[in-house]
Amino acid sequence: MTTTKNYGIHKQKSESDSILCSPQQQLKISKMSPETSQEWRVRGLRGATTVSQNSAEAIIEAVDELLTVLEDLNPFSPNEIVSVIFTVTQELDALFPATAARHRPGWQYVPLLDVQQSPVVGSLDYCIRVLIHLNTCLPQQALRHAYLRRAAQLRPDLTIAN
Repeated sequence: MTTTKNYGIHKQKSESDSILCSPQQQLKISKMSPETSQEWRVRGLRGATTVSQNSAEAIIEAVDELLTVLEDLNPFSPNEIVSVIFTVTQELDALFPATAARHRPGWQYVPLLDVQQSPVVGSLDYCIRVLIHLNTCLPQQALRHAYLRRAAQLRPDLTIAN
């Protein structure tokens, strides 16, 4: 048993406090190479989608679809999320994507941030991107990213067939 000190708070930590991979994660790891580690790390999970119009309803629908696909493709729960960063193109100002995400079950305490993408000439418009930092025992290459709708052109190699 070890004692840790964080911001003046002492906590007894026992060997049983270590977190193991979930059964879903263990199954995914077992299908990978023998060198695959089961050690927990913070990994980045990416995705993007587009909306057809600048409306709260369109943004809510697109964010919900994107996060549902990412959760379906990857075995994680909201309590494993470290933080989430959403970016939007400059024409999307009807609603923060984080507002849509915060209403998902278990997401009320996830740290969320919205930022505006740099306006680059010729870049994809009406686009919402997400970067999810999460704790996982899966290696980076095991995570499945999702690029939906017109955002599929951003990363054709990672596009999910709709």
